[in-house]
Amino acid sequence: MRHLKTLILFTCFMSICKLSFAQYDKDLDMFNHYSVKLENDTINYHTYAKRNIDSLTTILLYIQGSKAYSLYQVKREKEKSWIGTTVPIKLKNIPDNYLFVLISKKGIPFCTKLDEDISVSESYYKNQTLDYRTFQADQVIKDLTKRHKNHLKKIIALGHSEGSDVIAKLGTINNDVTILGIGLEVDTLNFLNL
Repeated sequence: MRHLKTLILFTCFMSICKLSFAQYDKDLDMFNHYSVKLENDTINYHTYAKRNIDSLTTILLYIQGSKAYSLYQVKREKEKSWIGTTVPIKLKNIPDNYLFVLISKKGIPFCTKLDEDISVSESYYKNQTLDYRTFQADQVIKDLTKRHKNHLKKIIALGHSEGSDVIAKLGTINNDVTILGIGLEVDTLNFLNL
């Protein structure tokens, strides 16, 4: 793998899979939503950035674990709102020059209502494999690098739980990935040192 620097970080997990609740943050509305349309498939991914994408230099791709949850769950009561999430990265901690990327699992929406069960389709179970999830991540990176040639210089891929396996395999098939982070408590990272 040319130009692939591998960074493997192991950190203790302290209930990373649990839903973490916080007051609703309007940054959630700053996500842009895209689809990679293939002959027999559609891969949905979501990007977040604090600045215009043309000024960004780094992709930060996060791959979640195996649960059939949406990436974010929102609850609104009267004038209050809360977010639940399985993504252990606080949006406010993402550096200004990073494009944060999340991939929805097959048949699972980006955001759902908190405390509401979602129906899990048969296609989710058929596609919840290492090969398919690695394929998804590879296709998203290819789509991003095609859309934004020349200015995205670094691609960091992080994974948690089953997402760690996806990231490890992704590092063997995608030569554009420059840093792999496997099995981490992501909010404890100092992104500026990556």
